[in-house]
Amino acid sequence: MNGEPPQRAGKNAATLMALVGLIFLGACLVGLVALVTPAALGIVVVVFGFFLVGAFHYVTWGWWFMRSRRDHRDSEPTQDG
Repeated sequence: MNGEPPQRAGKNAATLMALVGLIFLGACLVGLVALVTPAALGIVVVVFGFFLVGAFHYVTWGWWFMRSRRDHRDSEPTQDG
């Protein structure tokens, strides 16, 4: 993985597996709560909507910012001469 030592790559894979497991467990628990209390499903939908808007903003702003930095770096004069 990009020149990382195998030991570190294994730690990253273990962290990812744990994160996916926690997300799955959380989704199952939210599903059970939504079955018992249908109003909770509305709250989950609203929170998920805010998350999607935030994720969209983060990705598009990050793309714009990286492009801006690259354009700024390309326009700078070099130190060589």
